[in-house]
Amino acid sequence: MPLIAALVAILMWSSLATLTVSLAGVPPLYLTGMSLFIGGALSLPWAMRWSLDWRSLAVGIYGQFTYHVLYIIALRSAPPVNANLVHYAWPLLILLMAPLTGQGLKLGWVHILAAAAAFSGVVLATSDGVELSLRWHPGYGFALAAAFVWATYSIAEARSKSSSPVDVGPACMVSGLLALAGHAALEPPASLDASQWLMMLALGVGPTGGAFYLWSLAMRRGDARIIGVLSNATPILSTLMLVLLGSRSLSLTTVGATLLVTASSVAVFLASKRSCRSMVHKKRGSPSAIA
Repeated sequence: MPLIAALVAILMWSSLATLTVSLAGVPPLYLTGMSLFIGGALSLPWAMRWSLDWRSLAVGIYGQFTYHVLYIIALRSAPPVNANLVHYAWPLLILLMAPLTGQGLKLGWVHILAAAAAFSGVVLATSDGVELSLRWHPGYGFALAAAFVWATYSIAEARSKSSSPVDVGPACMVSGLLALAGHAALEPPASLDASQWLMMLALGVGPTGGAFYLWSLAMRRGDARIIGVLSNATPILSTLMLVLLGSRSLSLTTVGATLLVTASSVAVFLASKRSCRSMVHKKRGSPSAIA
């Protein structure tokens, strides 16, 4: 169940680029605010189960609002392709922080090598056909900060014991309202037509809303090492979606990137399952288990 939840969340996030393209011209803070508020509203049927714990609310706002603000600033203050690539360090950071989840997870060479290979796939996919600049831009700092925020938020979700995934809802709505306040102060008024509202609804139900509930569930109950490597599939799937819609052509580079991420994910999955079986055998063979 946790891995399925993670995969569905990753698939939802992969549609972000496609939906964002369909909403070109909509002010970014308005786009972020409305989609987050819609995503938070999905939890209203379960409002009686909200814990409304200030810690979980603060963690949610930190993860959702701060991440999006830093990501937007990064894309606006550095070459977008480069900034996006730096931002995709978050799956690698999640894997490296996996021992901090409190779930007894340990990193082996297989995990580290697989993470490096998967990130190489991300580099191939995001830089395909684009000349990467090695010159430093302040925006790269914001992109790396966004990656760090999302990784630490994910680890905090994995460690959380006092709340449930439905508590993502109030945090989403508060984050959305903060972004809308920023829109009112910094951006020109937005006006959407019927088709744009439909895309906005899809954005809220999917990548900037519904995916957060599934991600919270996956991080709380799943293996952060596997999820961290699987997350590298996000930019790959995003590229493939753009290919299917005709916004980008399929290249051998994209195919190679897909194979790298797929092989890395399979390797980590098998290694993690093997270590779990080993731990079970050790427990069964221990004196306390025999007694």
